[in-house]
Amino acid sequence: MFREMRRSAVLWRLRARYGTLALLTMLTLLVGCGPDQTKETYGGSQNHVHDLLALRGVPRTVLMATHFGLYRTVDGGHTWAMVAGGAGQQMDGLMIYKLVESSIDTRRVYVLAIPRTDQPGDAKGIAGVYASADSGQTWRLTSPAIALPTRSLFTLSAGPDSAEQILTLLPSLGRNGLYASDDSGAHWRQLPSLPDAQVTGVMGDPQRSGRIWAWSTSTGLYMSEDGTRSWRAAEGIRGGISSISFAGAVVYASGDAGMYVSSDGGSRFALANADVTFSRVFACAAQPERAYALAGTAVYSTMDGGRSWQRTAPTSKSASTITVDPADANMAYLGFSYPIGVHATVDGGASWRSVLP
Repeated sequence: MFREMRRSAVLWRLRARYGTLALLTMLTLLVGCGPDQTKETYGGSQNHVHDLLALRGVPRTVLMATHFGLYRTVDGGHTWAMVAGGAGQQMDGLMIYKLVESSIDTRRVYVLAIPRTDQPGDAKGIAGVYASADSGQTWRLTSPAIALPTRSLFTLSAGPDSAEQILTLLPSLGRNGLYASDDSGAHWRQLPSLPDAQVTGVMGDPQRSGRIWAWSTSTGLYMSEDGTRSWRAAEGIRGGISSISFAGAVVYASGDAGMYVSSDGGSRFALANADVTFSRVFACAAQPERAYALAGTAVYSTMDGGRSWQRTAPTSKSASTITVDPADANMAYLGFSYPIGVHATVDGGASWRSVLP
C-alpha cells in the first residue's frame, strides 16, 4: 500500500511539473528502453531471410521465407503475420527455404521447407514441399521429402504446363537430378538428363507451355522444349548465369559478362550491359522495361530494358534477396540476413524504408 502511495505521489509531482502530455511521452520512452521484443517477434537475432516473393493478383502482398518461419504481409510490409513454421502451425520447426508462385494460377504458391542444419531437433513438421491455394494464407503438405530419392532438395520451381506442375533439383544426382511432379508433389518422375552436371537453377517458362530453362553459374543458360529430352544453349550468351527473370516477352539473365536481355521470349539474347556483374535480377511483370538487380552490397535499377543501370539509394545493410511488385515497378522489397530485416521502396529506389522489424 505504501509503495503504491509513493508511486502515486511521484507521478503527481511529475505531472504538476511537466504536464500530462510530457509525462506520457517520458513513460513511453522509458518503456521503449526495455528488452527489444520486436526482434524476438520475428525469430530472434539468429533469424534471417531466405526468400521474398511479391504475389501477383493480390495487391501489396508479400511472402517472406526465413530460417524461423514463413511470414505474410498484405499492406506492403507495415504489418507481418507468421502463417507457417511456428508452434502448432504447418512446417513447425522447419527452415523455410524457397518460394514459388504458379504463373497459371497465381493463387497457387509453393514453398520448400527443410530441417535446420543448426537445429535439426526442432523440426516437428514434415520436411518437403508445401502448397497454398489461397495466396499463402493457409498451407498443406503435398510432398514429403522422403518421396524423392534423396533428401538434398536444393530448389523449387513452378512448371510450365499446369498450376499443379512443379520442378525440383537433386544436386547429388548430377545430370540425373531433375524431377517433375504433375500433381503438386504427390508423385514424382525423373526427367531426362540435364545439360550440365552443375546446374544451379531451373524454371518453367511462364509464357510458353512445355518450355523449361536451366542455368549454371559455370557454363551458361539452356532451354528445352521437349520435356528435357534435348537441350540447346541460349543463343547470344557466353559464360555462367546466376539468375533469370521473366516479364512478358522480355527475359533478363544476369551473368559473368553482365546483363543479358531477350526481347523475344528467349529465342535470342544480347548483352545489354557489361558495366556491372549482377548476382540476382528481378523484373516487373507489368512493366518489362523495369527491373532491379543486386551487385555486391549495392542495389541497381533499370528503366530502359537493361541497357543502363543506376544505383538506387543506399541501404543500411547488404541485401541477400529482392522482389518487385508485379503490378507496380516503383514498389520493391529487399531482404537482409543478419540481423533479419526488410526494406521497401515506393519510388523506384529513390528511397528505402525499413518495414521489418
